[in-house]
Amino acid sequence: MQALTFDDVDEIAGRFESLNPYARAAVEGSILKTEGINFADGNSRQLWCYAISSKRYALYTLDEHGDPHVARNSKGEAHCSEHGLGHLLNPTNIDNDDREWIVQSWETIAREHLGLPTEKPAWLARAALTQLSISTPYIRRPFEADDDRLPYRERIKPFNFLLAAHIAPGGFPLGADKSRFLLVSGYRRDPRQWPKARWMDVHSKDVYRATTDRQRRVYDPSLALIETYEAALIDFRLHPEAKSLCNGLPVDEDHRNSTGVLTRRAAFIPRGLIENIGKESNELRQTPGLVQDEDEVVQVYRDRSDVPLDRYRVLWRAIPKRDTIALTRLGERTIEMTRRGRSTPTRGNQERLLQAITTYFSDHPTPSFETIERLDPVSIASEVRARASAATGHLRLTDATLATARAEIARKYEDSMAAAIRLLSL
Repeated sequence: MQALTFDDVDEIAGRFESLNPYARAAVEGSILKTEGINFADGNSRQLWCYAISSKRYALYTLDEHGDPHVARNSKGEAHCSEHGLGHLLNPTNIDNDDREWIVQSWETIAREHLGLPTEKPAWLARAALTQLSISTPYIRRPFEADDDRLPYRERIKPFNFLLAAHIAPGGFPLGADKSRFLLVSGYRRDPRQWPKARWMDVHSKDVYRATTDRQRRVYDPSLALIETYEAALIDFRLHPEAKSLCNGLPVDEDHRNSTGVLTRRAAFIPRGLIENIGKESNELRQTPGLVQDEDEVVQVYRDRSDVPLDRYRVLWRAIPKRDTIALTRLGERTIEMTRRGRSTPTRGNQERLLQAITTYFSDHPTPSFETIERLDPVSIASEVRARASAATGHLRLTDATLATARAEIARKYEDSMAAAIRLLSL
């Protein structure tokens, strides 16, 4: 790939100077500028780039001995991306937000690429962990059982930090649910204590022992094999560029080891399968490897008139929550948010929910309004009071007014359930 010289770049930028919309006294020159990272002590310098994908790259310089060093700007800030590594704790000091270990990792990658000898840092063998904040009751729930036996200052409390582990390929404990498995432990500063800690799965609340030794895991499949920083860096280097293809390679070939000039990947999406989602996800810092259900982190924007699940939501409310969890294996938070109409699940999860409705009512009696009222009395009572207030305009409601409103709501629910049952052919 041929790179442009500084003179070529200056000439191209000069052509855009006439498009500068600002007063020249305030903003002079071209709307295209050469980034400051290209200069050191006021002089231009030669930069090299090692790129893994569009968001994983580092710029570096070569010293007089040919050794690579990540390029830094005038403030001393390193010009290398943290994408794919930034969610991991600093392996040299977990209480320090210093990112020099990422700079060191990029320089090691560059040295290996240039065929230079490398010295692996001692922290490569440590468990690659993420700091997780107890920001929801669901995350803290597995530790509630310890409240009775531990003094208050030793308990794991809301907004404390936890350590979250990333399971290595093939490292799930025997019998664990691989689709919903997240190991967490109390916050410990000593890396030597991490494998010896008491690890608990957030979803099942089961306790596990963990190790970073794959050989030990072979002889004891009940152990959870935690990914190390070395494994994380190997996976980091082999990350494929999903949006582009390497020239000359067929579409179905593995691109993890491909190098060279890339071309844009063509995408063919059938009509009706396109979803509008938010550019960023909720709880973004917790997402890398820590969220198993995408409904918990992705905001979907969809025409509510085109949501098949809405036609059957009334039947879903007639199923006990524990049965819904067992039939769909979705998270309790996801189910509750969707049940109340506060979020819309993905099409895949909608299909699982519809299958759960069909399965449940194939073995249970046809539901009635009283079924929903028994399972969710607070919401139904709120609906009744709102209907009565809207009908009378009085703040003080009589028993007769509430009874009339309840009968109207019951009729609405019965009609909706009858229509949903006909659609599902139950």
